[in-house]
Amino acid sequence: MKCLILLLIALVTINSNVIVFGMEKDNNITLICNNDEKIVISQKAAQYSNYIKDLLKLQKQWGNNDEQEVSCPGIDNEMLKNVVQLLEKRTSIDVSHITDEKERKKEEQTILHHLVDRVLRNKNYDLDLVKKYLVAADYLGVPFLNNVLTKLFVCAYDKNTVQKVIQEKKLPKYVLKNLMCTFKKHSENNKSIAYYLKKDPEKHSKGFFYLKSIKSLQGIELLPKDTEDLELGGNYITQNSYGLLFPLQPFKRFSLLKKLGLKLNSLRILYVGMFQGLDNLQELNLNFNKIKSIENATFSCMSKLETLNLNSNELQILYAGTFQGLDNLQKLNLGRNDIKSIENGTFSCLKRLKKLNLEMLELLELNAEMFNGSDNLQELNLWGCEVKISNNVFKYLKNLTTVNLGYTNLKEITTDLVGGLSNLENLNLASSYNLKSIDKGALSCMPKLKELDLKSNKLDEQSKKEICDCCKKNNIMVKWE
Repeated sequence: MKCLILLLIALVTINSNVIVFGMEKDNNITLICNNDEKIVISQKAAQYSNYIKDLLKLQKQWGNNDEQEVSCPGIDNEMLKNVVQLLEKRTSIDVSHITDEKERKKEEQTILHHLVDRVLRNKNYDLDLVKKYLVAADYLGVPFLNNVLTKLFVCAYDKNTVQKVIQEKKLPKYVLKNLMCTFKKHSENNKSIAYYLKKDPEKHSKGFFYLKSIKSLQGIELLPKDTEDLELGGNYITQNSYGLLFPLQPFKRFSLLKKLGLKLNSLRILYVGMFQGLDNLQELNLNFNKIKSIENATFSCMSKLETLNLNSNELQILYAGTFQGLDNLQKLNLGRNDIKSIENGTFSCLKRLKKLNLEMLELLELNAEMFNGSDNLQELNLWGCEVKISNNVFKYLKNLTTVNLGYTNLKEITTDLVGGLSNLENLNLASSYNLKSIDKGALSCMPKLKELDLKSNKLDEQSKKEICDCCKKNNIMVKWE
């Protein structure tokens, strides 16, 4: 009895599960569920459940030997386990560095929202699963979790599905009320897109739409399914505190879309399912957003994509699975990000990649394995990259015809550095202020070189003369000014 003080005793009734709470000596709380299965929850995590807190208060008032019957119809053990796990994850969040109590609570909820989203998204937003979560969260009395689930529910499903669930009235009263309020709020956001479509109907012909002054993608389903070109650049499109768009999969009905412009918005995270349905998309422009991370396989649904622009964002790391599924990609622009690390093999899945822009990155190192598998790459832009470039970095890039190494911190061009560039035609070394020499043998490694740009360099006169003589001998045009 010292190990477990029963607070409540189970009473099994027809069509209901019964839960009993007990306090263990290690200050954990045991939930005795249907079929006598036990779920343990820490006291710290239990503080987020209004229901458990109320039971603990009753225990103090009544004494250890009092009994109370509790039933929870419609709840299964698996859902309770999942909710308890989410509460435990929330308690493990380290926010000790945040002194303001409101800010700390906000940060905790933001991270938990993301955890909930990942749980649901991994199961492809199964409708019955989400409803069970809603019921379990309501039963345990976790209002903030219920609010998160309600928002996800409204955004994950179409209008008719949400209305049907509301009309069925099979969910708890509080859940239904919250669901109706949230649905009404998000439905009102449709007006901005609807208004714009009615205002300028003549501008939207031949499958092209340019929407401006919109704050969300609510109502995007009002566009024709056969839209081929959709420009949403320069708007106020943002994601919520845990990085989701509303609706969660806004483009899933636009299977014929070929070109999508989302530049100059405030996107922060690219997540799996965000571009679901864009099976025929060929060009995607995400320049000038605030994108910090891309989940692996985010682009896996766009096998026909040829051009991907991610210039001027806030990316920091690229992983090996970042571009998974882009089998047909030919142009990739990653310039002007905060990228410091690129995992080896990141570009290996891009078998048809021809143009790669990495200008103005803050990479710590550039090595050959980063490009292993990118055999068809023809143009590589490294302008402005103050990075340590390893010898033989181009050894896998036999088909390169143009390399831009301008405005870098290179001090010399050696045979080891440019070895393998047997098909190179254009080499840009302009504004490389630290460049002091170019080995004669280095130019011999590039037999097809036609143009060498050396504008705004600080090479001494002797080096310039040697380079000019070598280039003249090999019919290479040199740009000095």
